[in-house]
Amino acid sequence: MNIDKKKLYMLSSTLAPAFLRVCFVTNAVTRRFGLTIVVGAALIAVWLLVKRRRALSIHKKQLLWVLPTFGLLGIILLYTLGTVFGFYKVTVNLQTFLYSVLPFTLIIIGSEMVRSALLMQQSRIVNVIAICSFIICDIAMLYESLPFANYKLFVSFMGDIVFPCIAAGLLYQYASKRYGALPVIAYRLLMTLYCVVIPIQPKVAASLMSFLKIVFPVLAVVFMSVLYERKKEHFSRKKAYIQTGVSVIIFLLITALMMLISCQFRYGLLVVASESMTGSINKGDAVIYEEYDGKKIEEGQVLVFEKNETVYIHRVVEIQNIDGQIRYITKGDANDSKDTGFITEANVVGLTDLTVKYVGYPTLWMRDLFKK
Repeated sequence: MNIDKKKLYMLSSTLAPAFLRVCFVTNAVTRRFGLTIVVGAALIAVWLLVKRRRALSIHKKQLLWVLPTFGLLGIILLYTLGTVFGFYKVTVNLQTFLYSVLPFTLIIIGSEMVRSALLMQQSRIVNVIAICSFIICDIAMLYESLPFANYKLFVSFMGDIVFPCIAAGLLYQYASKRYGALPVIAYRLLMTLYCVVIPIQPKVAASLMSFLKIVFPVLAVVFMSVLYERKKEHFSRKKAYIQTGVSVIIFLLITALMMLISCQFRYGLLVVASESMTGSINKGDAVIYEEYDGKKIEEGQVLVFEKNETVYIHRVVEIQNIDGQIRYITKGDANDSKDTGFITEANVVGLTDLTVKYVGYPTLWMRDLFKK
């Protein structure tokens, strides 16, 4: 092994531990400051120790505007969704600039310059180390607090931060290796900073937002591949149609699932975590419910309703009309007695008669594992 490779491996192998150490800093501002220092030190080390090579792609200049334009389309999509779900205001001031905009900008520019310099060395080992290291860096940059206080926070952390960072990291790695750092920097600055500099943000469910953050980088990779790269293998037209059809079906199924989980559309999905409805709806099942729109509720219908900040899936066993107020008495099919008190239409989230067996067990296992 020559001296250049030793320097390359030594430098790349220190990135992941350094970023991982910063991940466990509890204060977000301090963590971002630490990331800025680590990225700055890595940039200096790359400049001094690593041979500088250029990306060979002839499409480098085109990607400088194509990739940010693709990102701009994603932002337009989000704000289009905002016309459906509404908007909320965010505070944009000097503090936002110092604690978010400035460190994000420095970390993005520095990390992409380091990534590009490492990828240009054409080493598979370094490529793997780089993608893992910079995914860790992105995770540390974006989350606000440690996610291990409870199961709900942990699941939100994985869905809102980790999986989108992995998807985005694959895009950055793909584009940087072929087209250099500049297109990726432009794209990342646009996609990361719009949410801290624009005072009005779309009110989109976290699960739907996470889905878009995962799918969009994949679409960007496919777009670049189709637009700029020739296929190394020639497939038959029939096989190409089959692959395209399967991809479209998978995409539509995942989109439908995310729409259900987000619970912001007409239909929603919930996992049953108790045994109160055993026999008709068992623990570990998932129910698909239709959003309640004021239709008449009858005895025997299964309702999804909120009571004391808890969501229940119980059956209506009695309907009362007291002084013009309709009250619904509910009961779990497996319970010996009726639920305490009553609910009104204001409590009703939706009605359900569709159950998907067993699909909720992985969620329950993760929750139980987290409680240990």
